[in-house]
Amino acid sequence: MLGSTKVALANTCSPIQSYRDRRKSGVSKRGLLPSSQLSFFACVVLFASTCIAYSDEPILSSDQPIVFDFEKQQFLARGDATIEYQDLHATADEILYFKNEGQATASGNVRLNFQSLRLLSQRLLYDIGSRQFTCPEFRAGYFPFYAEGKGIKGRPGEIEFQEVNLYWREPTSVSPNLKAKHFKIIPSERIIAKQVLVRIGKFPLFYLPSYSQKAGEFDSKIDSELGYRGNLGAIFKLETLFPVSTHWSMGAILDAYSERGFLAGSSFTWTQPGLIRRIVGDLKGAYINDSGPRSFDINGEPIKKDRYFLTLRHKQLLEKGLALSAEINLWSDSEVIRDFRPETFRHYQQPDNFVEALYVTKNGFLSLLTRFQGNDFFITRKRLPEVRYDMMTSPFFDTRFFHHFTASYARIEDGNVIDLKTENERLDFLYSIYRPFRVKDWLNILPIFGTRLTHYFETLSSDGSFTRIMGELGIDAEIKAYAAWEIQSKIWDIDGLRHIFRPVFRYRYLPGGASGKKKIIPIDREVFNTSLPPIALANIRSIDDLLDLNVIRIGIENFLQTRAEEYGSRNLVELNLYQDYHFNSTKNPGGWSNFFTQLNLSPAQWLDLDFFNRFQFDDLISIETRTQLSINDGEIWTIGFSLNNLRNEINQWDVDFFYKLNERWAFRTHLRFDVRRNEFAERIFALRHRISGIWEVEYQAVFHEGSNRENETSFNIRAGLLSF
Repeated sequence: MLGSTKVALANTCSPIQSYRDRRKSGVSKRGLLPSSQLSFFACVVLFASTCIAYSDEPILSSDQPIVFDFEKQQFLARGDATIEYQDLHATADEILYFKNEGQATASGNVRLNFQSLRLLSQRLLYDIGSRQFTCPEFRAGYFPFYAEGKGIKGRPGEIEFQEVNLYWREPTSVSPNLKAKHFKIIPSERIIAKQVLVRIGKFPLFYLPSYSQKAGEFDSKIDSELGYRGNLGAIFKLETLFPVSTHWSMGAILDAYSERGFLAGSSFTWTQPGLIRRIVGDLKGAYINDSGPRSFDINGEPIKKDRYFLTLRHKQLLEKGLALSAEINLWSDSEVIRDFRPETFRHYQQPDNFVEALYVTKNGFLSLLTRFQGNDFFITRKRLPEVRYDMMTSPFFDTRFFHHFTASYARIEDGNVIDLKTENERLDFLYSIYRPFRVKDWLNILPIFGTRLTHYFETLSSDGSFTRIMGELGIDAEIKAYAAWEIQSKIWDIDGLRHIFRPVFRYRYLPGGASGKKKIIPIDREVFNTSLPPIALANIRSIDDLLDLNVIRIGIENFLQTRAEEYGSRNLVELNLYQDYHFNSTKNPGGWSNFFTQLNLSPAQWLDLDFFNRFQFDDLISIETRTQLSINDGEIWTIGFSLNNLRNEINQWDVDFFYKLNERWAFRTHLRFDVRRNEFAERIFALRHRISGIWEVEYQAVFHEGSNRENETSFNIRAGLLSF
């Protein structure tokens, strides 16, 4: 027989090669059929004796005739031989199938496809019954991994590697990889490894006794930085994080500074997904014996040599509506994060410390909060503890009224008030009732009545306790009108337009707030805030620093919308204008307050504008302006502009620009100009380079001016895994 031969070993009779010269056959005489007449008889016997017994057999094919040894019940395929069985497809120079044992062996240039696995080896053993394959030394691909090792075996639902080097994506000289004694992949479930050496290329980083993570969620992390800063000297930073079990990950922090010393620490994360019992948290800490110039902290105190930071965050959802959350930040001094983790300091300059348990009832929330002062160099209003119950807004029996109630007890402290008492105990009760009226389809009115009773166990004059009773009388009204137009625009992605015009009117009269001004220890007091101030009694947080309030708020709210592609609508333009008028009260002697303007413009995905302004009409002065403008062209380039202007305090302009040069290289810059000092406060110029689709390296030149601790020039090289 000549040409390609394909045999369905269960459903057809196998073509059997007959040789006149037995030396060419390589099979014993009793295993060959001498003539074509007996071949037909053998097929019949083979079909009756084996095909009925084995209804599910592999398919064997080859570009050369397949030889059958009748005595041993063996099929031999040479050349470009292939065996197929369910989700296995293997090709080799030679495949031998043992029918009685239900096993196949392949040798020479073995190429295997098994589910999502692609494998190369010199030998393969496959068991039909268990659907398990085994190979010695191999190279394999299982997206996104590349593996090479001394042994592999697999079956549906599980693949095991022995003495394996496992690379993320491609095996290059800079690829992160795991050298493991044992590695197991459970598709769509988990990846488990034992005795793991984490490496970059051939360079070892550290050893893990075990490694485990959910399949498809590669939450490992390697971030590094090499550079120079004037106050730190030459810098090398390294942070790693790798899963070590089903729910835990751990990593190392190792920094070296030529002018400061070594900073070392570790980090941990834990997680347990689920709707009922969900847990997520992390712990990170590091220490350095700082040998460099440390200067002073935020309070003017000298900074000590022993410097550290420790951060703990935890959230846990328990059964029956119980949730637990905690955040603990312990810093050696106010500047440790600013010096050694400036990226974190940009967004988190004053840490908090609290533990809270929250229980959700049928109609409200019960909470227990402890807020403590972990760092004595920051202002902290402590709760030691606070117990609070909030009843959600609910119908008042079978009427058209609705009501809301809160009650709390707190032991409060403030160690940052000079020459005053700094602790107290407080009971606070708030009750509000209101009745909505829909006068017309376009007019809604909401009268509000409320009271707040606050009892203080101590006073400033130490003459016993004090109880303050406040009232609330208010009315909210709004008019709603709209117009719609069927306007289409592919450029702006507009599918119809709708304008919502909503004038609002709010009035609040809060008497009794100033009655305890000379007796109440002001712990929860008013702080500096540039946003639109709250006027509803329930929304005012500075309850130890309240004053009488008699105010009208007039506003106009505008929304220009179009149909969203997925569902509902999206805002193209949002413009809100608000103006307060204060009658004669202790908070304001009377007259108009600042005029607030809030604008958001998002007509397309490539354009976004935010604008905020406070204007004082009495003196025709702009008190504050905040503006952010962003324009982008997909992933090619982005330009951003921002302005922060607070009268007599801040006047800074920021420009951010990003341009993607090609698939590997990109350029970005950040400029911050201080108008008051007439100089650039910060300039960053950076090139980004993607290496092998694995690493993102950024080369930075950074220039600071006018800062107490960053007044310097620095050059950095930062590298991080894109995903691992």
